[in-house]
Amino acid sequence: AAKARVESNAVVGAGTQLLSLVSLEKSPPEYLPGHVLSLSVVGKDGRSARKPYTVSRVPKAGQIQLLYRVIPEGNATPLLSALQEGDFVDYEGKFHTPIIEELSDCSKVIGIATGSGIGPLLGFAERFLPKEKFFGKRPVKLFAGFRSENDICLHREMNQLRKRYPGMFEWKASLTRPPAGWSGLEGRVTSSLPKMLSQETDLRRTHFHLVGNGAMIKTMQAGLLGAGLSEKQVTTEAFFNFQSQPDTIVVARIIEELSAAVNEQI
Repeated sequence: AAKARVESNAVVGAGTQLLSLVSLEKSPPEYLPGHVLSLSVVGKDGRSARKPYTVSRVPKAGQIQLLYRVIPEGNATPLLSALQEGDFVDYEGKFHTPIIEELSDCSKVIGIATGSGIGPLLGFAERFLPKEKFFGKRPVKLFAGFRSENDICLHREMNQLRKRYPGMFEWKASLTRPPAGWSGLEGRVTSSLPKMLSQETDLRRTHFHLVGNGAMIKTMQAGLLGAGLSEKQVTTEAFFNFQSQPDTIVVARIIEELSAAVNEQI
């Protein structure tokens, strides 16, 4: 296993933290957003845990950031959340295909996440957008579902990216418990997004990447495919609820909302 030092472990949303690690290896493995690594942590009381985590951001070579939700009754995340600057962790492996390598031949990318799934999507956008010479002018839009306004994480970073790439980067949050006066999207992304997506141009050349809750992913994927998109246009990574089945009622609504828009673009 390789060793890394904790650079920071900031709270970036209610119950969500961003762990920043710097590798101590002379030739550290090169990670990209969407790669998965195995992380081993030992707590102050001697308890230890080893779990896979998805790489969210790679600010520079040898540095990786992991966005994670703290599960108070979990084995690993309470140990992770207690890590402080200067602590050490072990990591190894490089699993899963990074988002940038999963893209189909597309004119734009739409990322849909729940909770901490927004991490690798933001990391992808930060790597992808500056490489216009290599990838061409392909806009990125990110949509993320959260419970409340306090749960929204990395919004400053996403707003900065929007400023840096006007017209090329957009993001929106959808809240299941919106506060009074909330002007953004409301409800689960599987319900709040389809109408908006039906207004998109060039859906047949749009790549969708879905990250987070397996229940959202299965339902959204079934709806997008049912509306006429091809399997290579929809890539996924579930963090939990791996065995979920699509919600057939919601799938039918997504298909109804999107199929006309998809099929008139043939």
